[in-house]
Amino acid sequence: MKKHLRTLLTFLLVVLALMAYSQNDVVVVIDYMKVKPGESGKYLELEKEWKKIHEARLEKGYITGWQLWQKMYAGAEDEYQFIVIEWYENFHKTSEIEMGYTKVIPELYSEEKFDALMERTLSTRILVRTDVMERVATAENTKPTSFIYVSPMKVKPGKYQDYVKMERDIFKPMHEEFIRRGNMSSWSIWVKRLRE
Repeated sequence: MKKHLRTLLTFLLVVLALMAYSQNDVVVVIDYMKVKPGESGKYLELEKEWKKIHEARLEKGYITGWQLWQKMYAGAEDEYQFIVIEWYENFHKTSEIEMGYTKVIPELYSEEKFDALMERTLSTRILVRTDVMERVATAENTKPTSFIYVSPMKVKPGKYQDYVKMERDIFKPMHEEFIRRGNMSSWSIWVKRLRE
């Protein structure tokens, strides 16, 4: 039960984070990070360094946003404790060539300094997995989001269109009303994609 609640809370974080950007930002790459016990502070310092790289990628148009989220009530036994989200304007931009790392890193670091950063990175955290998600429907306002709640859904084979129609026709208007009343800041549906 505890594990299920933790998973649910984690997915909550992802969903709200995914909803924080405008309608034009439709694809995200989510990296799930596991950090060694007692090294969360070290990891957060490391991400400040990576943030510089992401800011350069954002400035050059490779990404449209970047976020770092911490899973609530995460423990050492959890699959991951942090989620890194990169926003892209389309699926094509998520290809390794289009992500911009090979262009911006040489502008910011010597080869020796970047090797040292990678060594620190690999000793501080483990990349558990990566998901690529595409937004299907959304309802939102302009208020910032601090917490997110994610509900993963498994759709029966051949029922994808029916499921999306049901969410759009029935649940989207309900969530729009919750947002209008100030009970929530945003809601959206995302579908997991496989990289080609």
